[in-house]
Amino acid sequence: MTVEKNLKKAIRGDEKAFEELIKTEKNKLFRMAYLYVKNEDNP
Repeated sequence: MTVEKNLKKAIRGDEKAFEELIKTEKNKLFRMAYLYVKNEDNP
């Protein structure tokens, strides 16, 4: 399933689609979060 389809389903409350979205995009999400906190160990 594409990111776009998972995103639309996740917005509508589909937890499975949300989990899949996180799995496929986790590296991008981590990099974005790191830009904000500047510390890998910061919870």
